[in-house]
Amino acid sequence: MLDDVGPIASVPLKPHSRVRVFSEAIGPGVKKLHYGAGSPVARAFDIRVEETWIDEDHKDELLKSVRLDRVPILWRGRFDPEVVETYRQGNTTLGGSHIREGVVITAVGDQSKRTTDLGDSIRPILKAHSDAFLKKFGMND
Repeated sequence: MLDDVGPIASVPLKPHSRVRVFSEAIGPGVKKLHYGAGSPVARAFDIRVEETWIDEDHKDELLKSVRLDRVPILWRGRFDPEVVETYRQGNTTLGGSHIREGVVITAVGDQSKRTTDLGDSIRPILKAHSDAFLKKFGMND
């Protein structure tokens, strides 16, 4: 399927490119909160081709081309703790009528220069859980 995609941003996809899609499985049997799903599904939040992270502007394009759903984007901009606090509370945006688990915070731009002591390329990702989620699952200590 990726053979038909062509280049995404400045990353050429070749037939044997190593593509890593990072996602979260949700739905019944996976998590206590089902997000309105009738069966388990995956929602992607990041993509890496070989050693290059796909930028935000091209991630949607690639995910659509291989028919993968993406996690909702609630806000995009410079990191601001007040904005994070605003978005981490409330009801889910994924479906269903339950609480929001929280929000995932990812960096934008080139991340290829961030490496671990083992030489792996990493991308900083944080999760800020909502107060309701922490209380419901006994993690408010």
